[in-house]
Amino acid sequence: MAAARLLPLLCFCAALAVLLPSAAAFGTADGAEEWGYIEVRPKAHMFWWLYRSPHRVDNGSTPWPTVLWLQGGPGASGAGYGNFMEIGPLDTDLKPRATTWLNKADLLFVDNPVGTGFSYVEGGDKSLLARTDAKAASDLTALLVKLYRDNKRLQGSPLYIVAESYGGKFAVTTALVALKAIANGQLNAKLGGVALGDSWISPEDSVLSWGPLLYEMSRIDESGLQQCNSIAQKIKAQLRANQFADAEKSWEDLESAVLEQSNSVDFYNLLKDESPSDAAALTLAGGKRIRKEGYTSYLSNKATREGGLDGLMDTDIKAKLGIIPKNFTWGQQSGDVFEALEGDFMKPRINEVDQLLKLGVNVTLYSGQLDLICATKGTLDWVQKLRWDGLKQFNGSPRKPIYCKGGEAVGTQGFVRSYKNLKFYWILGAGHMIPIDNPCPALKMLAEPVVLPAALMDSCSADSDGFSVNELVAPRREVTDVAEEVSGSGTRIGGEKAVVSGWKRRHRVGKAAPERILNPSRVSPLEKTLRDFPTRETGEVILPEVGLSFDSVNEAYDFYNLYSWECGFGIRYGKSRLNVDRVKWQTKNDELALRYVPVPCSDQVASV
Repeated sequence: MAAARLLPLLCFCAALAVLLPSAAAFGTADGAEEWGYIEVRPKAHMFWWLYRSPHRVDNGSTPWPTVLWLQGGPGASGAGYGNFMEIGPLDTDLKPRATTWLNKADLLFVDNPVGTGFSYVEGGDKSLLARTDAKAASDLTALLVKLYRDNKRLQGSPLYIVAESYGGKFAVTTALVALKAIANGQLNAKLGGVALGDSWISPEDSVLSWGPLLYEMSRIDESGLQQCNSIAQKIKAQLRANQFADAEKSWEDLESAVLEQSNSVDFYNLLKDESPSDAAALTLAGGKRIRKEGYTSYLSNKATREGGLDGLMDTDIKAKLGIIPKNFTWGQQSGDVFEALEGDFMKPRINEVDQLLKLGVNVTLYSGQLDLICATKGTLDWVQKLRWDGLKQFNGSPRKPIYCKGGEAVGTQGFVRSYKNLKFYWILGAGHMIPIDNPCPALKMLAEPVVLPAALMDSCSADSDGFSVNELVAPRREVTDVAEEVSGSGTRIGGEKAVVSGWKRRHRVGKAAPERILNPSRVSPLEKTLRDFPTRETGEVILPEVGLSFDSVNEAYDFYNLYSWECGFGIRYGKSRLNVDRVKWQTKNDELALRYVPVPCSDQVASV
């Protein structure tokens, strides 16, 4: 062993595992590191590793953040790649990393989903692996619930979910499930925001960007552009028809065409070529090789240690942790993770980003200039599909340059644009793995975290079952039972009578609202207001004029069923009943108001 490596390795091994008081947790004696397994489902075990920053500053007004890092793949290990290759305190030679994100935050690495890295399912039972992004989000939230339960330090630290590549899909789905768990009192945490780095949020927009970008960069000619665009349009049509399995096969065809036409361009840095060994494997295995191994192969090739990252994780790291099953090797089930998620791989998650923005959650997007697989152009294109009411103002906001050490003399390192709770970072000189290619602006981005609006944080308390931004002065009351029937044409609600002539109670709670064609001539102003709700600010109160209310609580439920704004707005018309916790009542000046309180949609994200 080289002498240069001996000292840090001795220090590293001196901090072997000790059992900590918290359940199922191990760590270093000084408390700087904790790790362990959590059984998120029967026979499904997830590995986590928490680093405490030595630079932590406890400031009541600006709490020290915790970053949950989610790797891509799916099936790549955050505890391995993200930790030792990108942002952790040590590199693959176990030497200190100057640009570690531990300088600005505590770091939590989770091998997500189950089966990734050191996470595993018992007996290698593939049926126990997550088969949807929603299931992976549910598992990860279950881990957070148990991890945060008795950890006061974590509870007082805002949680930022930061992701790379496919991890971005996990980040947005997990954020929605976590918010629901926070509101229900299951998760004792505060969500600070979500950051999506070169993320696979919209496969359609990503693949449509490949041909034009490669053509402009002189990697393909007109013939190659035509071939790439043709396959990309085929993928678009398949996705629009919900033919996700076919779209994935076409995606493999497109990747093979790109490599052939470009003479093996590197999908993770378009200024480079695939390594000779990767190119040889490509000849034998075609698109399947990229699909299953390209992401992890690219990262592994960055390792300077003899034996690569695999060798490190299965020797020094496994020995230090002391809890990995004896016959289990790092990444043993990772290939199965990708296969299990094939059904969701090509599905977009734009709606989930939209939901987070509308809920007031801070969303940061950052994109490497030289990335091809999740190119900046594709990311910008899907951003324009957001229905967030701040998009127009965001588009009109100026970009600001980013400088690192040396300032303007060294040159521009990137740009940032922001409006309200959306930020976009353009990182220059970087490909898909920004912390590897240009770590300085990535760290600078982390040093400027967005803070969750106080009003939203207050509404996410343990005794809250919904989210609202601008509370009225009047106390909020919930309709949780069928209101008392009052003789005549009205219903008494909490001592107040809401009566309007001409309206007849149609459906009681618990019965399905049948499909019907609405007659525009009899649509009330209140019903029209409800239909127009998507154009309003989140949390805005619908306050009808006196006399234009409805004659029963059931009528309110029926109104709410009339319009379904995808997942963020109630249930779809025609389903059995409205979730009562989505209808809120308030009184102001003796008038009755209906408040829309957004709650994550149950058919898109699973509850814990």
